Amino acid sequence: MKTLVLAYPGCIGYEVMLATELLCEQLPVRVTTPDGSAFVNSNGMTIASDMAYKDVDPSVFRCVLVPGGNPDGIVDDPEVDRIVQTALKHDALIGGICAGVLVLAKTGILRGRRATHNYTHDLAPREIADATAHFWTELEYAHQPVVVDGNVITALPQAHIEFAVTVARELGIVSEEHAVGLQRYYAGQGADEATG
Repeated sequence: MKTLVLAYPGCIGYEVMLATELLCEQLPVRVTTPDGSAFVNSNGMTIASDMAYKDVDPSVFRCVLVPGGNPDGIVDDPEVDRIVQTALKHDALIGGICAGVLVLAKTGILRGRRATHNYTHDLAPREIADATAHFWTELEYAHQPVVVDGNVITALPQAHIEFAVTVARELGIVSEEHAVGLQRYYAGQGADEATG
């Protein structure tokens, strides 16, 4: 089993980098992009792709991660729906952070679930909150940094450390105790051993 990062031009890769770092030894990371091409990420780093969305076999992934950024180029791509919906049907853990949660909402997998997102009127400009309101009508909004509902994890952008540790904990990669230490370590809140 592997981890899949559903990347796209305009995504903010750092939001899922720590999660992939924590998972990579047990669930090797693969990256998919809309057409299989590499692209320059928001920070200037080149993101190499292992495959195009159309070539993804969702059944071989234990985890699918969707970073935030500007997903305008993929919100109408039916391959995104296929990947996320099929992976969830195969019991994969699906994680979205920042605008990655919007991508998950557009696939329909958040209907009837608890989730968090940053498209509320108190977190986003009014025009963006209003334009995306239809995505959130069938979920139970939780004003929390990270929300776990079954195999789906959603997170606010500033919670990328908690998101990463939660993903690793939910997948059984780290214990609850180790997760607490990792979160403190990566947040600079102590000298806890990150690998212990």
